[in-house]
Amino acid sequence: METVFKNNILFLATDFSWEKDYFYHIISNASKKKIYAFSSNETTYKIVKNQINVFKPDIIIHFSDEWGNKKHYDELCKFTKLYFRQYSHKAYPIYENKYIIPLGYQTGMFDNIPINITLKPILERKYKWSFIGDYSKNIERQEMVEYLKSVTPHKLGKAIPVEMKNIYCDSVFVPNARGNCNLDCFRLYEASACGAIPLLVGPKEERQYLIESQKNPPWLQFNNWSDAKNKIQNYDEKEIQILQKKNLIWWNSRLEFIIQKISE
Repeated sequence: METVFKNNILFLATDFSWEKDYFYHIISNASKKKIYAFSSNETTYKIVKNQINVFKPDIIIHFSDEWGNKKHYDELCKFTKLYFRQYSHKAYPIYENKYIIPLGYQTGMFDNIPINITLKPILERKYKWSFIGDYSKNIERQEMVEYLKSVTPHKLGKAIPVEMKNIYCDSVFVPNARGNCNLDCFRLYEASACGAIPLLVGPKEERQYLIESQKNPPWLQFNNWSDAKNKIQNYDEKEIQILQKKNLIWWNSRLEFIIQKISE
């Protein structure tokens, strides 16, 4: 466990390197708060609970738990004023001081907090759609590419975070298929921050639960990739400009709320 002092904040942190920039950004306005942050992929509940009993933090931030098999970690709500966590799972307990946060974005994407940043208008963007990542990871992603690959110009493949940001900032749509097991993926938030429109494809009930847990982002939702492809090929220019604006309003207000809540 690493003890870190930064901007008059004392916090304990494990290795959540994927979203480390995001972490620093959302605590950027906190002052003299005791913040305990951890990844449940890296740290056992016993270790976390023991350290919290000693440290007595004002705020706990829980990273990871994509699979939804760590329900007991939410009992930590009882030992802090505010508890923030990635991923929302229906079977988990409800606490008044628990807040679901966006997964965030990869470290290295943004030098500063991506709120109200200058972005290319959506009708001036180079790619109709782009997907940066391993698209052979599962059947759903393979199906996604099979349906969309004929729609050009597009961008597929892997890239370092800053390159990914530049590609998404030059894309109209960013399709999102399931990650390891969950429809909730970093790509949804990375695309939103870059002014691209996420395409969320999956079972209706699962989609709606995710949307509600993230305070209703105006992402485009579809039952299948055939319908999503049709949208990419036949979008109305005025409609897509309005949608980009709504999506950015949601993203900016969502991030601002979290930063404000942590700083109170």
